[in-house]
Amino acid sequence: MRGFALALALRARAALWRARAADRRRFVPLTLLLAIIEGGFIASVLTLAVTLLLLGAPIVALVLLALIAWLVVPHWLIETLAIPCGWHRAAWHLARFDPRGDAQTWPSLVAARAAARAGAPSDAVAWITGRLPARLDGAGIVVHALLAHGAGDRADARRLLHSLTALQAPGVDAQVIASEWLALDAAERGAWRELVDGIATWPATPLRYLLEAVAADRLGLPRAPGAALRWLRWLVAPAHRATWRYLRAAPSTRSTTTATTDAATAAPVEPAPTDARVAAATALVAAAQAPSPERAAAAVAAWREVLDDPAWLPAQLARAAALGLDPTAAVRTVGAARDGVIARLVQLTVTARAPLPAGDAGVAAAVRAGARARILDGLEIGFDRLHARVANEGGELAMIDEWREFLAVRDGYEAAVTPGGVELERVAYPHADTALGEWAVALWNRRRQHHVSHAITSWLFARAREVGDAAAVEHHGRNRALTIPDA
Repeated sequence: MRGFALALALRARAALWRARAADRRRFVPLTLLLAIIEGGFIASVLTLAVTLLLLGAPIVALVLLALIAWLVVPHWLIETLAIPCGWHRAAWHLARFDPRGDAQTWPSLVAARAAARAGAPSDAVAWITGRLPARLDGAGIVVHALLAHGAGDRADARRLLHSLTALQAPGVDAQVIASEWLALDAAERGAWRELVDGIATWPATPLRYLLEAVAADRLGLPRAPGAALRWLRWLVAPAHRATWRYLRAAPSTRSTTTATTDAATAAPVEPAPTDARVAAATALVAAAQAPSPERAAAAVAAWREVLDDPAWLPAQLARAAALGLDPTAAVRTVGAARDGVIARLVQLTVTARAPLPAGDAGVAAAVRAGARARILDGLEIGFDRLHARVANEGGELAMIDEWREFLAVRDGYEAAVTPGGVELERVAYPHADTALGEWAVALWNRRRQHHVSHAITSWLFARAREVGDAAAVEHHGRNRALTIPDA
């Protein structure tokens, strides 16, 4: 009876692994349950094998020992030998016998991890990508991300892994590997807030569970696990050598920030220029040298104070007359000077992605109108180029590059329209709807790339709701509800 119960529990083992990754609220109890199942199974089979050996039935005992080896050895060989040595073929073949992963996706994911350790040599990349299915899915994106990391492009790997959240069903194995890679990446960069913010997005794994506890401690959060709990999570997590350094005491971000703030407060501050024109010129130069939304907004505000002053134009005309210019030339020269400042402020606002200034007249209106025109022109050019490529069947890219282009278009659009708010996006969205809508249809019908097409449609649906486009919401809502066919 006990053997029958253990057999049933072992049968549910793979489902429990996936359930643990899918719901972090059950991470601890499911981890304990898995340990009990595996420990109980191994202990029972070893006891039975020894008993059979003593009773003179060595063949049956060897079969039972082989069953234990199937349960433990492939995964152990993958993690301790194949991946560290960069043996992508060995990792791929061992993963086919590893019961911890999906047989359809796990071999490619494990092989990509091994190839990344070896620097992603071209023959390994070709071997692994040649075994991926034609239809790009979550596992395929993670494989390309790991290979990009192995080739040294960490930023591309990070962007690809973050993009899994755009897919309807990226797959548990792909999510787990992405979750752990992003957690380690954030820890190495000291991006502790990014780790904590990812709790609601990424599945829990022993490694991420540990690094989330470290992040909460480094940020000084009130519910951060204590030192004993962090050590316990470290014992359960893999990669003990790689994560050891994160358990050492380190000053929290809060105390460091406070010290930095105190030092900045104590430092002498240079007096601001008293002349408004000097202050405006200084603000513009500072913003041009190190563009940021704050500096761009400060430069616009400073020049508003100068150019919107009713006394500015008469003073400049009087100065031009004193230099010997006739009234017509003086007006033209002063106007050109003002237009030059406005043009620089427009360029700075667009480059720094600063919020568009509010105001119906003067500098604010001119900068807002100029920035809106430049943003919309840039978006329209990009969408026209995309439309032309999609319409030309010979312009198709490799699917991972199609996905990269979608990410670039999506991120560029959101960054461009955010400064102008929903008012600007209402003007820009129809262009995006036309170009990306055609793209999604072509990917679904012509290339059978259902996962990517669904992601594009879902994004268009979300933007349509943001701008209140009822027709687009209805259209993309219907397409978004379509069931993705099985491969």
